[in-house]
Amino acid sequence: MRKSPLRDFLTYAPGISQIRQYLVPQAVRDRMKQSWQMTDRPELSAENVAALTDLFDQDLAQLGDKLGVSLTCANFDDITAGDWLTWS
Repeated sequence: MRKSPLRDFLTYAPGISQIRQYLVPQAVRDRMKQSWQMTDRPELSAENVAALTDLFDQDLAQLGDKLGVSLTCANFDDITAGDWLTWS
């Protein structure tokens, strides 16, 4: 859900949530929630995916050194799907 100070106040204020639950029908509450929900899933740009892949590859390389394997984003599933990895 998107952040909204008004919604947070109406949702989490002491006493208001009980009143809202008893007086406002569930169908109305669901309709109100829909206005704050994301309808489309956000997508990362190709540049962001490449930057994150580089960052994760660096972290995976450090982890792979400790485990005695070569880890990258590209081979992570194949390497970790096999035997248990242990610290070396």
